[in-house]
Amino acid sequence: MIQLFISKNQLKGDVLDLSADDYHHLVRVLHVSKQESIRLVVDEKEIVIAQVREISKKNLTISVLEKKLIPSQNNVRIYCAQALPKQDKFCEILKFCTELGVDGFIPIESARSIYFSHHDAALKHSRWQTILKLAAEQSQRFLIPKLEPIQTLEAFIHNQTYQNFDLKLVLWEGEKKVFLKSVLRVFNDNTLDQNPSILLLTGPEGGFSEQEIQVLKEHAFVSVSIGNSILRTEHAAFAAVAMVLYEYL
Repeated sequence: MIQLFISKNQLKGDVLDLSADDYHHLVRVLHVSKQESIRLVVDEKEIVIAQVREISKKNLTISVLEKKLIPSQNNVRIYCAQALPKQDKFCEILKFCTELGVDGFIPIESARSIYFSHHDAALKHSRWQTILKLAAEQSQRFLIPKLEPIQTLEAFIHNQTYQNFDLKLVLWEGEKKVFLKSVLRVFNDNTLDQNPSILLLTGPEGGFSEQEIQVLKEHAFVSVSIGNSILRTEHAAFAAVAMVLYEYL
C-alpha cells in the first residue's frame, strides 16, 4: 500500500491537498489509481486508510476507510552520527539507514570530512529532509527520522543532548580488540526490559584520526570494530545498525 506523510491541514473533508512534489511522486511516479487504497500518516500521530475516488490536476478526492493511532516503535532508539563523506554518499546513508529504522541523523564535520558553506549547508539540509521523508514512506515507517544541523566534531562531543545516550559507539578501523557484537551482547544483558538509546558515530573516507578517537574516548565513546574487512563509509553505518537491530528485534 502506498504511504504518504501529510499534515492535518492538508486533509479538508474528502479533499487531499498535496504539494507539487508529493502530487508528482504519487500520481506521476507511483501511478496511484482510482479505487486504490492509500495510507496517510497525519502529523506523525495518526494513520488514515483512504480510498482514492477522483484524481484532479492538483489534488485527490478520497473516502476515509479507517483511522488509528500510530503503533509503538522499536525497542531500541538508534541515532547515526556521520562524518560527511564526499559526493552524495551521505544521501545513501540516510536512505538505507532510514529503511532499517534509525531514529535520527547527525551530520558531522571532522578533520577528514568535507565542509559546506552556510548557504550550501542549508540547501543540503533541505534535500536530506526530502530523502528522509521519501525513504520513510517507501519503507512504510510512521515517523520520519530527525535530522540535526551540520556541526563540527568538537561541538557534537560537547553537546549535552548527545551525552544522554545509554551507549555511545565510534566505528574505527584502528580498533583490533573490541568488536561491536561483543559490546552489544554485554550491553543488552545489562539493559533487559528497557528501551535503550544507542549513538553510532562513523567516520568519513580515511576514517577518524587517532587524536580524534582519543578525544572521543575521553567523552565516553567506545571504539569498536565491525569486522576484519574495511567497509566503505556509506556501508559501515548500515552494517552497524543491522547488527544493533539483530540484538534487539
